[in-house]
Amino acid sequence: MRRRFLYGIGFGSAQPALTAATIRLAHPDRKGVPTLLFRLLMTLASG
Repeated sequence: MRRRFLYGIGFGSAQPALTAATIRLAHPDRKGVPTLLFRLLMTLASG
């Protein structure tokens, strides 16, 4: 039970930070593509 809680806290804080970093690094005209790719890969990686 504790592992799931810690996993949830880590995943919940890492995902918004990584999403913001992805958007910040993207070209202003193409912000949707890296955001979509990031979300897709995070979904696939989490199972």
